[in-house]
Amino acid sequence: MRRNYYDDDEAVIAYRTAVSQWLGVPFRANSRDKVAGVDCAGLQLALQVAGGAVEDFPIPKARLDHHWHNDASVMEAFLESELSPIEGVALRVLDRGEAFMTGDVLLLRWGRCTHHMAGFFGFGKLVHVADRGTVSLVDYSDDRFRKMIFRGYRFFNV
Repeated sequence: MRRNYYDDDEAVIAYRTAVSQWLGVPFRANSRDKVAGVDCAGLQLALQVAGGAVEDFPIPKARLDHHWHNDASVMEAFLESELSPIEGVALRVLDRGEAFMTGDVLLLRWGRCTHHMAGFFGFGKLVHVADRGTVSLVDYSDDRFRKMIFRGYRFFNV
């Protein structure tokens, strides 16, 4: 039977500890540095690495304004073809209406396409960073975010 990767308490603790270490870090495109800044893809990768679900790897650079001029999703391609879970761990697309769990990666419609990622922290909170902001926890009940969620992804053990 497949078991969700973040069913493991140690993985949840590692993920949430990593979130606390990134809170307040400013946005910086194509970066993943706790001092200089981080973008949404870099943040989600850092959290999954800390949780032990994926190996670290360089993220391809993306234009910051891509979502205003293009219908193709760079983030969807990243999640479905470039993100490499560690051996024994896989990624699946969540069914519509399926409840989110700690560690789920959420793809959000941002502009014309799905160009933003957030993570589900638990306790009704999402963790994300956006242009001109800092890494923060936001309420999932906030309609601005809930209505933008396009698709969710979950890591599971195989």
